[in-house]
Amino acid sequence: MSKADLSKGSSEKSYVIRKATLEDLNAILDLAAGIFFQQSGEWYANRSWYRFVPGKFDPGEFFVGDADGKIVGLAAFRSFTLRMPGNEVPWVGVGSVCTAPECRGRGIMSGMLRAGIQDTDERGIPVSILWGDRARYGHFGWEDAGRQIELGVSRRHFHDPQWKDGDVELGELVGEGKDTKWPPDFGERLGRIQQRYAGRLFRPMDEQIGLITSPRYRTVWVSRGDHEAYLVIEAGEKPKRLLEVCGDPELLAELLGYLMRGSSEGLSLIASPEPSPAEQMMIDNADYVKIGATGKARIHDLAAVLACYEPWWAKQRRFGSGSVVLAMQDETGVELQTAAIGWTPQQVKVRRLKPGERPENAYVIAADRRGLTRLIFGPLPPGLALSHVPEMWRVAEVFPVPLYVPPLERV
Repeated sequence: MSKADLSKGSSEKSYVIRKATLEDLNAILDLAAGIFFQQSGEWYANRSWYRFVPGKFDPGEFFVGDADGKIVGLAAFRSFTLRMPGNEVPWVGVGSVCTAPECRGRGIMSGMLRAGIQDTDERGIPVSILWGDRARYGHFGWEDAGRQIELGVSRRHFHDPQWKDGDVELGELVGEGKDTKWPPDFGERLGRIQQRYAGRLFRPMDEQIGLITSPRYRTVWVSRGDHEAYLVIEAGEKPKRLLEVCGDPELLAELLGYLMRGSSEGLSLIASPEPSPAEQMMIDNADYVKIGATGKARIHDLAAVLACYEPWWAKQRRFGSGSVVLAMQDETGVELQTAAIGWTPQQVKVRRLKPGERPENAYVIAADRRGLTRLIFGPLPPGLALSHVPEMWRVAEVFPVPLYVPPLERV
């Protein structure tokens, strides 16, 4: 907890940065809804109902600025797990960062972010990710990172299948927040499609249903024989954005054509750089494809986040062997964290070192937190991520590693 002067001029008012309590929930909702959406807290609670129902809202993951009992600042540091093919990475999603207009410019946001960073360090979570302005958040150690594929599709390649009665079984669910009623087999259907066509569950099924039943989204599914597909799309009369697709590629292509029939508007999708067969089909038939960063990442524990990727590295092809020491430095060159990576064609092993520790004949890459974030996660290749470091070709077989946050998880 920290206390600071909130005043300008002669005011004696002060604020405290602290973790939220259950009693702060309504004030948190009111502040975030008013600043981001010009709506009521009740509206915001229904929009993101799954995050705020009893048992899901964890006040310990929210930091607030408290000015004489009034909540004037907010920053959420929520825990998630990135589930990618071959590995899982614990992470914290940083969001809802805001300050009441009358209290801006007085250090409240900085205080909440520093408190959240310290708490994330203490919880042992290796990486945090946010979406926001690089200039604003870079000062605290967040950097553009990861890769995602942005694509657009239209009727040019996805035609109306002109389904007749009995050709397919078609269903949809429009999210209504906490009042949504979904079919008894809804979760089973989505889980079955994910396991069969993507080889894994994207997230726990209660979370899957909780996220897609937001009033923002509509889920449409189709089956023909033993083939199935579904997609999650923006709600409304003229949706422009897909949030998730999965299933039989051919049947999904027909479903996309069905949804875009009679419309001149296309649909966009953010997809994984390790796409599922359905996403690959859309990439192959897209009007445009772009590759960009998935968000802003901050490495909290260098050795721990690298160790998360050992299972993923084990499945990748390498032709050589090597080793490198990564040394994370602060702005003055003081070494903060150090890790060693050694690799062969069969495996990659990570070892935590003490700051300043160097194995014999070590090849060392020393950079600040943001520089190592660019190296490890991309989206740039190693030589562009750290242009001042010589012989970056040495690590081209191990970096960058995948970091991708699905749109539904974005805080």
